[in-house]
Amino acid sequence: MKKKLISLFFALVLFFNLVSLIQAEEITLTLDEAIAIALRDNVDILLKEEELKKAK
Repeated sequence: MKKKLISLFFALVLFFNLVSLIQAEEITLTLDEAIAIALRDNVDILLKEEELKKAK
């Protein structure tokens, strides 16, 4: 019984991963856009900016 549940779990995980890959939308970014997104979402940079604001 336990093996069946584990097998079912892995099958469901695989299924949902495949579905998400199929539905994934491909977008094209310029280098500037990619850098802007990376800087915007980089937690380390955001934390350092907050530290600088507090230091002023």
